[in-house]
Amino acid sequence: MTANPGEAEAIVMAVLGLGRALDVSVVAEGVETEEQAAMLRAAGCSLLQGYLIGRPAPIARFAAVVGGGGGNGAAREPERVHSLG
Repeated sequence: MTANPGEAEAIVMAVLGLGRALDVSVVAEGVETEEQAAMLRAAGCSLLQGYLIGRPAPIARFAAVVGGGGGNGAAREPERVHSLG
């Protein structure tokens, strides 16, 4: 987030409002601290991604998570996205 927490919160609220207005999910990326997660949760953000949730991993790990090579085209939701709602 930016150096000014009030400015960051205003941006988050605007983006979440836009997502609600368009009926699309919004994923907050780059969440690194519990403080950021708490602010996002309080703002109504239901999806988080970032170092707080999980560290980057090799592409082979991604294939294992989403079931690469299963043959039926069905993929599980990646573990790196965390739903709060």
